[in-house]
Amino acid sequence: MKVLLWLMIPVAALIIGIIWASLRARPPRPAAMQDSMASFSRFRRALATAHASSGPGRPRPIADAEVTSPGDQDEPAGSGTRPGQP
Repeated sequence: MKVLLWLMIPVAALIIGIIWASLRARPPRPAAMQDSMASFSRFRRALATAHASSGPGRPRPIADAEVTSPGDQDEPAGSGTRPGQP
């Protein structure tokens, strides 16, 4: 009888774990329309303020004229290759 009691402990832990995992895996409830619209408004305001503030430390966008292809770069000095050879 004592052996059955000791075997019930892991079985009970397994059952509790399965119940806990099934509760954690449930999909969240759908948000209320008012909460969803309010969070979307906050998101849009945050994007507008981040876009409007271009203070120091923020990288400036690269213009198309500044972009170079890999073939435009010069080879480093002492690379050991001659022009015209692969």
